[in-house]
Amino acid sequence: MLEKWREIQRFTRTHPDLSDALLAALLLAVALLSVATHPAAPGGAGVPAPIWALVVAGIVPLAFRQRAPLLVLVLTAAPIVALVWTGFTPGVLGAGLFIACYTVGAWSSTRRLAVGLTVITGTLVVVSLLWPQHLNPMQLLENMVLFATSFALGRSARARRAAIELAEEQAALLTVQQAELARQQVTEERLTIARELHDVVAHSLGVIAVQAGVGSHVSASDPDEARRALDAIATTSREALQEVRSMLGVLRSDSDTVDYEPRTSLADLPRLLDRTRMSGVPVEIDETGQAEPLAAGVELAACAVIREGLANAVRHAHGAPARVLLEHTPGRLGIEVRNGPGHKLAGSGGTGHGLQGMRERVQLWGGSMEAAPSDDGGYRLRVELPTGGKQ
Repeated sequence: MLEKWREIQRFTRTHPDLSDALLAALLLAVALLSVATHPAAPGGAGVPAPIWALVVAGIVPLAFRQRAPLLVLVLTAAPIVALVWTGFTPGVLGAGLFIACYTVGAWSSTRRLAVGLTVITGTLVVVSLLWPQHLNPMQLLENMVLFATSFALGRSARARRAAIELAEEQAALLTVQQAELARQQVTEERLTIARELHDVVAHSLGVIAVQAGVGSHVSASDPDEARRALDAIATTSREALQEVRSMLGVLRSDSDTVDYEPRTSLADLPRLLDRTRMSGVPVEIDETGQAEPLAAGVELAACAVIREGLANAVRHAHGAPARVLLEHTPGRLGIEVRNGPGHKLAGSGGTGHGLQGMRERVQLWGGSMEAAPSDDGGYRLRVELPTGGKQ
C-alpha cells in the first residue's frame, strides 16, 4: 500500500496537469451523481439547469489548481455561496473547496496565502450571517478550523517539497563536485607523470652525453673503454625508452582514470647510482635511522630529488665524487645530495627549471628544500619530506 501511494505521489509530481484534471473529473462525477440522486428531484429531472451549471462551475476550476491556486479558490468558493443562496446543499463541492485551500497553502506565496485565508473566512462569515439555518455559529467555528487545517497541511507539504528539492540539488551538486574532483586528481597525476618524464629524460640524456663523449675520446686509444661506453649508452637509452613509453601511454590516454603505477622507488637507487658511476661520477650512499613506509607521491618525489641532484652533478661537476645521504627520523625523510668541485660538460648549461620543478614538487608534499654552493666549492642539495605526505 505504501509503495502504491509513493507511485501516486511520483505520478502527481511528474504529471501535475494530468493529475489535476483526473481529480477534477472524479469530483465532478461524484457531484453530478449527488445532484441526480437528490431527494428533492429523483433522477435529476426536476433540478433546475442553473444548479447543474453551478455544480460544474464549482468543480471544473480544480483542473487548473496548481497553475493558479488563488484564482481557483475564488472560482470554487463563489458557486458554493450561490448554491447556499438557492437552498441547495453544496455536498461534494465542500471537498473541492478543501482541496483548493490545500493547494493555496502548498503552491502560493505567504501573501497569497493570507489572501486565501481572508477569502475563506469572509465566505464563511457571509454565509453564516445571511443563512444561519445552513451555518450556525458552532458550524462556522468547525468550518473555520477545518479550512485552516487544509491551509496548514498545504503549507507543510510546501515545506517538505522544498526540503526534497534542496536535498536533490545538493545531491546533484555533490555529484558534480565529485566528478570535478576526480578530473582534478587525474590532471594532477598526469602533471606528476609529466614531471617524472622530464626527470627521466634529463638524467638519461646526461648519462648518454657523457658516455658518448668518453667513447669518442678513447675510441682510438682504448677500444675496450669505448665499447664499455657504448654498452652503457645502449643500456641507459633502452631503460629510459621503456619508461618514457609507459608514461606517454598514460598521458595520451583519453580515460578518466590513470593506471600508471610509478616504477621509480627507493629500491631502484642502486640502478640509478650505477648509471651515474657509468657516466664517470663516483657516488657513495649513506643511510641512517629506521626507514618508514612512504606515501607513493612522497617516494616518487624523493626519487626525483635524488635523480635531479645526480644529474646536476654529472652536468656541472663531472669527475667530482658525489654523496647521497638518506636520514630517516620519525615522520620525516631527509635527503642530501652533495658533490665536490668538478668540470662542467660542454653544452650542458641548464635553464634552472629542474631545480624550480623539484622545489614545487617538494612543496606539494609539505616538504622543504635548500640548494646552494657548499664551502668546498661544490654543491649541496637538501630536502626534508614528511613520510605520510602533506601535513
